[in-house]
Amino acid sequence: MNRFCLIEKAFIAMWLCLYILLTLLPVAIEPAANKAVAIGTGSYYAITPQGTLVGWGSTTQKFMPYSSGLIPYPYLLRRTILRNVDSIYTNRYNTVMAIDQDGVLWGWGRYGSLLLAEGTGMFNRPVKIMEKVTSVAMGKDHVAAIRTDGTLWVWGGNWDGQLGLGFADSNTHEPQKIMEDIIFVYGDYNRTLAVDKDNKLYTWGGYSELEHAPLYSPACVASGIASILSGDRNGAGSYLALTTEGDVLPINIYSDKEENAYSRLGSPVASNIQTLTEGGCITNDGVYVPLGVFVDERMEQLIQKVSVAYLDDEHHSLVVTTDGKLYAEPGPKWLPVLPHSMNTLSPVLRNSMVVFLLLDLLYRAKRKSAHATA
Repeated sequence: MNRFCLIEKAFIAMWLCLYILLTLLPVAIEPAANKAVAIGTGSYYAITPQGTLVGWGSTTQKFMPYSSGLIPYPYLLRRTILRNVDSIYTNRYNTVMAIDQDGVLWGWGRYGSLLLAEGTGMFNRPVKIMEKVTSVAMGKDHVAAIRTDGTLWVWGGNWDGQLGLGFADSNTHEPQKIMEDIIFVYGDYNRTLAVDKDNKLYTWGGYSELEHAPLYSPACVASGIASILSGDRNGAGSYLALTTEGDVLPINIYSDKEENAYSRLGSPVASNIQTLTEGGCITNDGVYVPLGVFVDERMEQLIQKVSVAYLDDEHHSLVVTTDGKLYAEPGPKWLPVLPHSMNTLSPVLRNSMVVFLLLDLLYRAKRKSAHATA
């Protein structure tokens, strides 16, 4: 065994040790999980403590390497998408959006109307959409964004009046301002909900078994509301409302033939709540409480710990805990659930090793060819 082979093996051993250490060593995550993690259609996103947006999973946009199902720990194949990111959003259908620390809204995905572009082509890289944005919400084909001055802007599909423009029509590619003094917005399949500075809840669009007709303009349906979360993955006008007093109530929204909107509030399902997150809520004591979601038995023990968020789809689940660990459910059921580090050096090491191995193969092939000719 020559000296080169010894050096090569020592390098690979050191690299593996460092990679494993960085992969398993947790890095603190800010407890704003409703903005820090998101799930798309078989794709998964997380914002590192350094503000780097990483993604993994399978996407029809071929935006990220396939790492769902075949790979035991898909997070290890994550890809860096954007840097200096503040929040991440998906509509769980075809589009992903992110707001950076300068308030710029970025988007990528399948439907052009959501990204201020005509047609339905794919965008497999982030494109700049709008500046001075603080929050955004998406339905299946429409977008609503709150800007820094509190104005609400909408664009996209409008077949059920989900843009609140007073009528229903096809796609609108140019952003339209429809409301002011808005502090919260939520997008459902074909409905939009917004809360103003006086904590009044408005809704428009939508068409379910509780409704005789969609609403084409914003209508106030409740007061004393801080935020909204879907209580039904399929929409149908059923939601969870966080009140200004810290209670979470089920709320059903419906309308009559004259396009008058109403709401029906139920009994509290949780109290002493600080904020709603996707899949649950966080109490004022920092305890995560899942609401209306199926909890995989392998993730249940993590949920019982003090965690920040629990997200799931048909394939995998994500749990973010307050001690700075991200748990991504592996594909094969017999594999353990391991914590993943949000350290951004791990992908760099992975890519450097791929380059090293390719160069090593070329070097060996060249040496073998040289020996053969000699």
